[in-house]
Amino acid sequence: MIITLLIWLLLYIESSIIGNALQGLAFGDRSNKDINLKQILLGLVAITTASSYFSLFAKIGATFAIILFLLSVSLFIIYQPNLLNLSFLKKLSIFQKVSISISFVLVLELSTHAVLNPDTNIYHAQAIRWIENFPAILGLGNLHGRFAFNSAWFLINAVYSFSFLGGQSYHLVSSFLFLVVVIALISNLSPIHKKILLSDIVRMFFLLFAFLYLASDISSPGTDTPTTLILWVLVLYLVEFLEDQNKNNLLIITILSTFAITIKLSAVSVGVLILVILVFLLAQKDYKKVALLFLTSGIIFIPFLTRNFVLSGYMLYPFPSIDLFNVPWKVALDRVIEERNAILVWGRLPGEQISAAMKLGFTEWFPDWFAGQTLIRRALVLFASASLLPILIQWKLRLLGRLYIAIYFLTYFGLFFWLFASPDFRFGYSFLIPTIVLTIAPIMVALLNKYFNPNQINRTFFVLLVLLLMSTLWLSFDNATFRARIIQPSDYDRVKTIPCGIGNASLFCAKSYNKCSYHDFPCIPHDRFWVFMAGEVYTDGFIGIK
Repeated sequence: MIITLLIWLLLYIESSIIGNALQGLAFGDRSNKDINLKQILLGLVAITTASSYFSLFAKIGATFAIILFLLSVSLFIIYQPNLLNLSFLKKLSIFQKVSISISFVLVLELSTHAVLNPDTNIYHAQAIRWIENFPAILGLGNLHGRFAFNSAWFLINAVYSFSFLGGQSYHLVSSFLFLVVVIALISNLSPIHKKILLSDIVRMFFLLFAFLYLASDISSPGTDTPTTLILWVLVLYLVEFLEDQNKNNLLIITILSTFAITIKLSAVSVGVLILVILVFLLAQKDYKKVALLFLTSGIIFIPFLTRNFVLSGYMLYPFPSIDLFNVPWKVALDRVIEERNAILVWGRLPGEQISAAMKLGFTEWFPDWFAGQTLIRRALVLFASASLLPILIQWKLRLLGRLYIAIYFLTYFGLFFWLFASPDFRFGYSFLIPTIVLTIAPIMVALLNKYFNPNQINRTFFVLLVLLLMSTLWLSFDNATFRARIIQPSDYDRVKTIPCGIGNASLFCAKSYNKCSYHDFPCIPHDRFWVFMAGEVYTDGFIGIK
């Protein structure tokens, strides 16, 4: 836990300094030196994007860490942000302080646990190790299709893994993101308004759902939790925009939307939001922000597309319809389609034969998928799917404005994109929960403001939150491994592998269920004798015989 705290501290310092500088550059406001969630998120985006460019030419290791540290020191000297600002604590109620304290302990405890996400053993850990040891490698997707998924989240995990020190590879960025989002949500729930706002209700629900559905996954470097957290923050910022009409928030929303897509392509439906913001700014004739929108989105997205091309030969993998180049290292079309279909089938009917499952229409596979879910999950899907009716009723009664309806339809569209594509529940919380929250929030605001006062509501909520936090901490605490985790968090699982090979090289293969984990490297699911090293070393790339 000591090492976890040190890496969290470094993450906070570097992301805050860089985010504060970027906010000053983007908005021309250098007077605000106090650190907030938006600045930390901007810093994380900037560090990840910089590592994405750097990884095209070099491994992410000691050199990048030194450059990042020196940059942070320079920006600190220039902008002098207030990294130790704790004055906000004076404004918090005792319930908020208690909630933050318990949340901190709980997240620290969970962050040091062994990874539960099964995909981490299958490919997350190996993908990160490739980033730690080599620059982006031509045709790496031939070696294992999932290495070409190219999530930006693997890059920032490599930045803060510190594997170059010779110890274990740490994976603590997801827990850091979870912690800062939770603290920000709690801190902004002070009863400073004469009435409860929509954004207050959204914060409350997101806090509860974060601990109920996301907390158990924060020890993994996987992409589901960060994508969900960022999309929830996006929804909150959009609701706040309805309340304060601060157009500066639109740029941050655009940056986070683009970033979410580079973390996980299943968030691609949020691209609609970027187009809506673009149209809105053009209607406002705010051409400066339109130019800034294009510039920032391009800076974030260009290295993502470039890495896709290097790793797989496609601009977006595994979407073979976007096929612009014919290069020697391109992953064969039939294998790209097989990879895409495997993802779809696993989300719909896990364990079913891919070829047979792909022939089933929505009305054929959906009933079996739905029947296989727990009662609570069925209820969530039914409520979210049927939420269109109460939303339309509220709009008809003029209780909701057009912009709120637009935000709702963004999440509703994402919900059905998930349902029709690959409805694994780990992927669905990003849009499923916001759709439900946006449906309930206006009704709750009307009822609560009519019959209660803000102080009453906040006290009641924080009592519930503290009870949830205490029960979660009690249930999740692992006494058997606690002493081993005092110094450092649990390492990646050690799994058994077997020697195997590709066409002209030997490496490791998974012994059971495609599990490679981190330690035996390189490791792939099974022999691939149709794949060849393009030269004598890995950096020469890999070619697949079509």
